[in-house]
Amino acid sequence: MFHGAVNEFVDHNTTTIPGLPNLFLLMGPNSPIGNSSLVPIAEIQADYVVAWLRRMRERGIVEIEPTASATNRFYDEVGDAMGGTVWVSGCDSWYLGPDGVSLLWPWPLEEFRRRLAQLDPADFIVRTAPSETAEPHPPR
Repeated sequence: MFHGAVNEFVDHNTTTIPGLPNLFLLMGPNSPIGNSSLVPIAEIQADYVVAWLRRMRERGIVEIEPTASATNRFYDEVGDAMGGTVWVSGCDSWYLGPDGVSLLWPWPLEEFRRRLAQLDPADFIVRTAPSETAEPHPPR
């Protein structure tokens, strides 16, 4: 299923993929690996994933996945921001997807931190368990 995943899947905010609920990525497509250190990127993404997992546990959420519209909006923003950068200057590069869209993060690290600092449930399909099994677990 994941053979050629970079060519077949698009992600939302570098961490989730439509159609693959509850799959969280670290260092996935569009992560700022070409313009920042990997350590803060991993920390920011891990904090984002943990925030989602906590929310899921507290609210009885059993499944989340990004909406297609949120993912398309993200890719449109990435594509627009890439214009005029070296990443899309016409060279043949593994940083480009099959559609020619860069698989890198076009903005500074602070924009990455800002976007992943808060959850945006409106960008996700959120499914909860039936009420009899949806009681949140107390924190450990």
